Amino acid sequence: MSPVERRVSIVIRTRDVERHLSELMLRLSSQTLRPSELIVVDNYSSNYALNGMVETLQTSKRKFFKNRICIKLVPIADSEFSHAYSTNAGVSQADCEAVCITNAHSLPTSDSWLESGIANLDNSEIAGVGGYSRPHADGTVWEKLAYEWGWKRANACMSLAALMLKMISSPPSTVS
Repeated sequence: MSPVERRVSIVIRTRDVERHLSELMLRLSSQTLRPSELIVVDNYSSNYALNGMVETLQTSKRKFFKNRICIKLVPIADSEFSHAYSTNAGVSQADCEAVCITNAHSLPTSDSWLESGIANLDNSEIAGVGGYSRPHADGTVWEKLAYEWGWKRANACMSLAALMLKMISSPPSTVS
């Protein structure tokens, strides 16, 4: 199945209406592969906050998706929260075979973000695709340091390791 034909559910984990949620909705609405449904798992802090989430999702559905998408809200209490539980609660509500899991503060870096990730699933040997996140401009110094010292260095090390593996496994070249 080509990525354009693929149906994808997106699970968005959040706590209340996070600062970047509307921007995330806008970016998801402009993806080259449109999500088939959005499932927002919200570990809300109060009934007031939960009502704010309902209003935000209704506005996003109308404003960004022109009412052409199903948006499901899965509220969980703070006492029930764990990353694994909130992910599983969202995935269990998905109607599509392919599921993308993200957070309300994680923004796609391009309009082809979803299509590029899902295209990997056309390879029958691939069961899942992961990515890393970069801190927002207004992120904390700790988020920025974690990115610089963690993901960037790990990515550079993996690239170097792949190059070394290629050099080791390639037959020696002959010079004539």
